[in-house]
Amino acid sequence: MLRFRDEVSVQHATNRIHLLFNNAGIGGGGSIIVNERAEWERTFNICWGGVYLSTRAFLPMLRAADEAHIINTSSMNGFWASVGPYTPHTAYSAAKFAVKGFTEALIADFRMNAPHIIEHMHAERARRFVTDAPTSAAEAAKIILDGVRADRLRILVGPDAHIIDRMVREDPDHAYEPEFYERFATEAGWSLGR
Repeated sequence: MLRFRDEVSVQHATNRIHLLFNNAGIGGGGSIIVNERAEWERTFNICWGGVYLSTRAFLPMLRAADEAHIINTSSMNGFWASVGPYTPHTAYSAAKFAVKGFTEALIADFRMNAPHIIEHMHAERARRFVTDAPTSAAEAAKIILDGVRADRLRILVGPDAHIIDRMVREDPDHAYEPEFYERFATEAGWSLGR
C-alpha cells in the first residue's frame, strides 16, 4: 500500500488526494472450525486489513487535501453475519463488521483530529454472490457516487440490502434462524437453493 501510495503521488505529481475508495474483498474462510487458519486469516486480512492499511497509507495525502472523502465498501454481511442458515461465513462477516465499525469510529476521530475529512458514507454494498446479485457493478457505482454527492453517511446498495437492514433492525433476536433467512430470501426474490 505504501508503494501504491508513492506511485500515485509520483504519477499524478501531487501530495494529496480527495477520494480514497477502499473496495477490495474475497470470500473464503467460512468456518473457523472446518477451514484452515491460513484461509480464514487470508480472507479476514484482505477484507479488513486492506481497508485499514489503505487508510493508514493514504492518510497523509488525505490530510494534505482541502477536502477529502474515504469510501469504505462493506457488505450486507457487515450487519448480518450470514449467507443463509446452512453456510458458515465467519471470516468475511467478521471483516465486514470490522469495516463498518472502523468507518463509523473514524467520524469522531476525524471530527477531532482532521475535521476536513469527515466520513460521508459507509458503503454497505449489497452483494449476493455471483448469480443472485440484484445490482450490477455499474448500478452500485452510481448509487455510491450519488450518495457521496448527497453527503450521506450510510449507503445501502440494492433492494436486498434495504430489506435485510430493516429486517435485522426489526427482529435482531431471530436474524440467524433458518426461518428468518427464508423470509428474507422470499422478500428479496432470492432462490432458496440449498
